[in-house]
Amino acid sequence: MADIRKNNESISEVSLGDTINDWRNKTNDEIIAKLNLLKVYDISAGIGLDATGGFADGGTGGTFEMQISDTIAKSITIDGNLTVNGNVSFSDGEVSFPSGIVNVNGDNTPVAGEATGGIVVGSYTGPDWNSGTTHPFLLNYNGYWMTNQDLRLIGGGTLANASIQKIFLGESNGKTLTFRQTSTSLIVGNGHTYDEIVNGTTLSGDIMQIRSSDGRVNIHRGVNKRRVSGVSHDFSFGQVVRASGTDATGFTLAVASGGATLAEAVGMISRVNGNSEFDVTFHGEVEGTFSGVIDGGGTLSTGCPFFLSPLAKGKITGTEPFTDGHVSKPVLIGLSSDRGLFVNYRGQEVNTYASAGSGGGTADSIRVTLSGTSFNIGELVSVSDTGTYEKLSDSNKSKMFGLVVNDVSGGQEVLLYGASRASDGFSVSSHIPQSNGQELFFADAVAGIMTGRNLTGTISPTAVRRGTSDTIFFFNTRFGSSYTTSSLDALTTTGRSDIAYTSSIVAGGSSGGSVGGGGYVASSVGGGGGQGNVIINGGFDIWQRGIGVGSAHTGTGDTFFADRWARVSQFTGTTGSFDFSIQRQSFANGQRTVLGTPRYYTDVKAGFTASATGKTYGDYLAYENRIEDANSYAGQPMALSFYLHGTSGATGFCAVEYKQYWNGTESGTISTQKLGLVYVDGTDDWTRHAFFVSPKTLPSGATTDPDTSFAAVSILPYRYNGLTGSTGAADVQYNETISITKVQLELGTTVTDPLQVDLNEEYNRAKRYYQTSYTIDEYNGANTLIGTTPKNGSPDIVMSLGGNVRYRFPIEMRTSPTSVTLYSPSGVQKMMFNLSAGRDLNRTAGTVGYNSQTRSVSGLSNLSGSSNSPYGMNIYIPSGFVPLDRLTFHYAADAEFNAGVND
Repeated sequence: MADIRKNNESISEVSLGDTINDWRNKTNDEIIAKLNLLKVYDISAGIGLDATGGFADGGTGGTFEMQISDTIAKSITIDGNLTVNGNVSFSDGEVSFPSGIVNVNGDNTPVAGEATGGIVVGSYTGPDWNSGTTHPFLLNYNGYWMTNQDLRLIGGGTLANASIQKIFLGESNGKTLTFRQTSTSLIVGNGHTYDEIVNGTTLSGDIMQIRSSDGRVNIHRGVNKRRVSGVSHDFSFGQVVRASGTDATGFTLAVASGGATLAEAVGMISRVNGNSEFDVTFHGEVEGTFSGVIDGGGTLSTGCPFFLSPLAKGKITGTEPFTDGHVSKPVLIGLSSDRGLFVNYRGQEVNTYASAGSGGGTADSIRVTLSGTSFNIGELVSVSDTGTYEKLSDSNKSKMFGLVVNDVSGGQEVLLYGASRASDGFSVSSHIPQSNGQELFFADAVAGIMTGRNLTGTISPTAVRRGTSDTIFFFNTRFGSSYTTSSLDALTTTGRSDIAYTSSIVAGGSSGGSVGGGGYVASSVGGGGGQGNVIINGGFDIWQRGIGVGSAHTGTGDTFFADRWARVSQFTGTTGSFDFSIQRQSFANGQRTVLGTPRYYTDVKAGFTASATGKTYGDYLAYENRIEDANSYAGQPMALSFYLHGTSGATGFCAVEYKQYWNGTESGTISTQKLGLVYVDGTDDWTRHAFFVSPKTLPSGATTDPDTSFAAVSILPYRYNGLTGSTGAADVQYNETISITKVQLELGTTVTDPLQVDLNEEYNRAKRYYQTSYTIDEYNGANTLIGTTPKNGSPDIVMSLGGNVRYRFPIEMRTSPTSVTLYSPSGVQKMMFNLSAGRDLNRTAGTVGYNSQTRSVSGLSNLSGSSNSPYGMNIYIPSGFVPLDRLTFHYAADAEFNAGVND
């Protein structure tokens, strides 16, 4: 019997031999059962399907056909591959590919007339770029769209010509955005020619780059640089060039010797791309390795100027040229070791005497040309109160300016400082009366010239003969104010060197109303030395901080050492080796060379060797004493004196300045008076020097606060700002040890002998600014215990229940201390000593105090002192005591003028 449920099974026919029952069974079980399985419905087309044929439509044999409609109005998901042999068109909407990569016609060389070259689009998480995708692609990777093909930009409806302009996003190094122009005309917008720049016959190669690492923009032509391509050259990075009409590149190397023409630098080689392409930067930042173009090698120094070298073509030097005929032309300012700013400053031909006659010597003269003047050679020039130049006279002698040495077109050349030359119009034999046999010459305020005669009251030593020659070394010692100078006979008894002095030497005596007289300033007894001395601790008697006591302090940072004395410095771009030290030294008992019976003096060493590229205008090293309120003594005459000697065998100069810091900071308004130079004569003999100063009044338009402003008396063994204040010459650099003591600043115009100070009074004066609880001979952190008992009167307090204690300073301070540091008498910092327990607080745990109370220790890291008042401080003690315990401690409170000092 057939399986009527299968559509491929047939019902067999009946035969005459079948019985009635066979017919009945076949009819019921097969035919009628088969028919009952059929269900007949009307057939209609669904969405996206069409139906044809069937009985209703006249189909053959009752069959009908179903096919996909021309329009399918439903979303379709295809799990398998979809192959389309024809084109696919989208009249509206968008095509979305939610994941994976879509390859749109991957054929790189399509058949003509067919779709354009293939592209791979999508997000990419596959293998390495170099092996994962070979077709052109536009892929999203980690949030960035990437392609391996040129991008052509369309502007004004016109496709940019790829043979003329190109934009490259990441070339071989992947670090640049490059705009490339290959035509002779730069096309902007809708075909407009903005400019035409011709290099040979075409303008080719990169025209602009933006570096992704730091945003640097390079424009290779015009603006600040130019790229030269297609021309053979032998330039290297960092070389300085000048324009050339004969060289095929248009440039040749510049040099600061051989005449001004050879020094007319226009730019620096900032990039070399092989032997036929390079960049010249006319102005702006240049980055690279400069060791090959700096005289002597090395790197750039931040803030330091570099000059066109006179020694080698195209090179630079950190030492300004000083040889006659050379050109001083700054061309680069260091921004870091490998970056500099190319600047094309105006060059100046050197016109100074060099002791070696060539580049190996040091500049020995400073000169200036005065236009519109009519002085005679040999006359001395001064500046009047109105700022005009006048011949030296008794009325203007305190402002002597220089010596006329040459007539020049429209004026005169004036020697300000240094050596005259054999080629000058000035000579000793022709222009100095009474010069025969004389070595020391004087400015004569009556005649207005120099003289070798013995005069009194109208002269000041100002020059010495250079050996037996007809030339001089002019050092322009200024005439004194409100006193007369001594005779030549008296001068010869002072033991002075014939080299320049700008300080006055005081040969102080020890008795009588007016003593000394061997120098320039009379010295009298009384009035100074203690109460009359504005300087606190001028004799270096007090060293509360302990810096430099017992052994030399060799740190190079700015610091206070003896009370009120600070070492401060500015080395903006200076590089080199530093050999600094500060040490307290003791006088032998009974010495009488230095008056005032001092106990101590200070040895300071300011030794450093700057590299050739490490000297910056304005750098200095100073030892200064600070005076409260910059407006103190404004407009009043004052006399400054001190004892000083150097190291045996080492000569040189130290500068002296008086500065007023009106705002209490180095960045605020500052009035600086350069008081002069002290000559260190190469011996270790104490010499007393004197200067006069009148503190300035507040500059117009400036403001000040007496609580924060201060003045400073400074002794500078190093100052790199020039004798004229603007030349950038190191006018003083004494690298050996100098000794200083008995610094005295007093009102009036008379220098008085220093007297022995009252140490207790001086100690209390110092404590207004910085005070400790130690005795005068003990220092921060000293162990002052004898067993468990402090050996001197350290402050002690009796504790109550709380740990907050208020302590009143024995000396009111200048202002609220900026810092308070606590010490246990045992020497431990940030600790106190429990007298009742006989040990430091951190060691009292488990001990028993009053009323059998047990002490505990916790949180002692928070033990601290603080202050918001000049009268005292708050002390927080978290543990280590019980009520009625007696605690003792030492402290250091700082209310100094700490501007510029990391104390």
